[in-house]
Amino acid sequence: MEIRIRTNANSLVLEGTQDTAANKRIWRTLGGESYALASDARKAFPSSVKALAVYADAFLYSSSAKGIVKQALTGVGKKYLGIAKELYKYPEQDSCVGCAFLGGLYQVAPWPVGNKEKAKQIFLEGVKVAASRRNLYYVAVNAYTLGEYESAATYFERALKAPCGSPTEEDFAEFMLQESKRGLKAAQDELAKASS
Repeated sequence: MEIRIRTNANSLVLEGTQDTAANKRIWRTLGGESYALASDARKAFPSSVKALAVYADAFLYSSSAKGIVKQALTGVGKKYLGIAKELYKYPEQDSCVGCAFLGGLYQVAPWPVGNKEKAKQIFLEGVKVAASRRNLYYVAVNAYTLGEYESAATYFERALKAPCGSPTEEDFAEFMLQESKRGLKAAQDELAKASS
């Protein structure tokens, strides 16, 4: 929870990633500690979907300390993909957090792993299961990066009105509100440019 709050849950942003030096320090220290504990919990409760979700979260932070994009093409990236695919099988968990994890990887990873169209489909699946603030925001960010500004504006507007789908989303709710406002304005600006 502390990592989510202090680093905006390493969530998607309109441009780039949240790989700041300050965030990497937090991910390295707190992420390393939480990953060790989450690994033990995952071993102790191998059939627990909640333990899997906590493990996925901790792995994300721990591995992000080395750089999100850089990790996508290494063994760490492949391991993350496996964890995300496993969590994706449980759409009822944390407002379909598996879609956020798996879609997020495809959204930010470089080629050949990265695939924004694949991310789009996965994020839309998440919205169908739970139209939560996080899921709507992720669809909006994806649409914006694909140049689908009308869709981005619609989803940013919906994200601004949507409730958080779980306590984990509440940890970075204010960040998503700020980014949704910024994203909505950016998408509207792009639409205005196109129509002039």
